[in-house]
Amino acid sequence: MLISFLWFTTSLVALVFAQRWMHTGLQRVLLLLFRKIEIAFFFYALLLLPGVVLHEASHLLAARLLRVRTRSFSMIPKMRYDGTIRFGYVETDRVGHVRSALIGAAPLASGILVLALLVYGNLGWSSIGMDGEAFTLETLPLYWERLIETPNLGWWLYLAIVVSNTMLPSSADRAAWIPLGLILGALVGFIVLLGFGPQAADLVAEPAEAGLRVLAGLFTLTTLLDLVLVLPLWLVQSLVG
Repeated sequence: MLISFLWFTTSLVALVFAQRWMHTGLQRVLLLLFRKIEIAFFFYALLLLPGVVLHEASHLLAARLLRVRTRSFSMIPKMRYDGTIRFGYVETDRVGHVRSALIGAAPLASGILVLALLVYGNLGWSSIGMDGEAFTLETLPLYWERLIETPNLGWWLYLAIVVSNTMLPSSADRAAWIPLGLILGALVGFIVLLGFGPQAADLVAEPAEAGLRVLAGLFTLTTLLDLVLVLPLWLVQSLVG
């Protein structure tokens, strides 16, 4: 369990940094190529549009399922006055921490689901297993052989990269996570005080470990895809810049 948790944590942190490098590199390359920030922004937003639509649609669907009124929403990216980019938004009524946290986490959940479908169903991971144990340095050459034989490989890789780079929640999406985490922590502490800690741990240990392995495997693979893109982006910056 500890190894799976460490792998999950490490892969998530690596994914966050890889995404930052990829986004920064892509923006710089587009700006160097087109020399106009408006044109560069247009193509940058266009490339990420499928992931943005999935992200905001997930917020919208979660709000509808939880019966939270949506005030307004947009899936059209806009550049702010400070130069940052807002890809889209969903504004809802103020509700409790639980529903706010669920709405904020919806893009991550849908992104993981779509990634799993892409990686498992279209990118050949099913040939070596998906539980994380089979995804090792020893099985990587086998996976690579199966991967390059995949029909429409470029399209599936593009979707996987776009989804993985737009699924992480924004700071606004995470606003309700800390209060909810404190509530859950208090609940766990109460269960331990009642003496049911070992029984509860035994009950959730196996499914939790399996889930962590699947997530860690997905995060590891998408991080590698991002890193594969970072190198050519850096080379283009060096040549064009």
